[in-house]
Amino acid sequence: MALTAAERISMLEEPVIANLSVDSGSARGPVCTPMWYRYDPEEKHVQFITENSARKVELLRKSGRATLLVQRADPTYRYATVEGPVSFSPASSELLLRIALRYLPRDRAEAYVRDSPVDTYSTVTLTPERWTGADLGEF
Repeated sequence: MALTAAERISMLEEPVIANLSVDSGSARGPVCTPMWYRYDPEEKHVQFITENSARKVELLRKSGRATLLVQRADPTYRYATVEGPVSFSPASSELLLRIALRYLPRDRAEAYVRDSPVDTYSTVTLTPERWTGADLGEF
């Protein structure tokens, strides 16, 4: 059964690891990589932080678009995707901490941020244009 808009947003707000997909050209399939992220319901966008030297950054800059998939592996099995344009801005320790706190206890999140070379990272903002999602039920 298709998810409602509220259910899709709720999925994005869960602390699950997302799969980011970006076009890598006609000779290869899309790059798909796991990502920590945050959804901002006020700004209505998804943000993640990644290393400037990562291949996905080069591909994101070239294509200007991405798809993000989140899924729940426990009943009820659900997924939601957002697809849209991406933009870049400098990363900050504050945003990295907000994202890390979704996945780690505070002490580990703070250590992660402290040990991260944030000046070599970018914040990628994905603005959803298309949404899909479904509840596959319990099996």
